[in-house]
Amino acid sequence: MASERRRFGYRRIHVMLNRQGIVMNLKKLTQARADITEWKEDYSRNRPHSSLGNITPSEFAMKMAMEKQAA
Repeated sequence: MASERRRFGYRRIHVMLNRQGIVMNLKKLTQARADITEWKEDYSRNRPHSSLGNITPSEFAMKMAMEKQAA
């Protein structure tokens, strides 16, 4: 049941990580967020996407612009 599921707040997770020897601090968290943001941008913009015919979104945009100009 949904009401029986445990809820994990930040404090609880922080305590659990400390027990495992993982110390979280603001610098590490800020760096992790920056790294994740960078990865998401690379994944979304620079990797080929199968839904776009295995080309990158920038290549797809150029292709669409060229087709629009040709029409």
